[in-house]
Amino acid sequence: MKVPLAAVLLAAAGASAGQSPDPAVAALLRAVETSGCQMERNGGLHDARDAAEHLRMKLERSGRPGMSADLFIDRVASGSSVSGKPYRVLCPGQPAVDSRVWLRARLAEQGASR
Repeated sequence: MKVPLAAVLLAAAGASAGQSPDPAVAALLRAVETSGCQMERNGGLHDARDAAEHLRMKLERSGRPGMSADLFIDRVASGSSVSGKPYRVLCPGQPAVDSRVWLRARLAEQGASR
């Protein structure tokens, strides 16, 4: 029996839309949200809660909510898909750092705590 291509595509889209984030990605999003840091995006500063919400939205819109933490950092959380500018994390009492560096450090901490 042949299955119409449209049915296959709809099924695939539904499967990815229902996926939960990788546990490491969920932990990274919590780390951002609870960090007390700000994220600089396209010249504007956003508090930790707004930054995490923005990254969740980008992850959802990526069509791959179950992607690995490495892909999440590289493809979603490191920079603007509009301007191409890197995101920066500004934490109290620390120098600003690219979000890729900050998130990789949080990911390494997760690995150490397991």
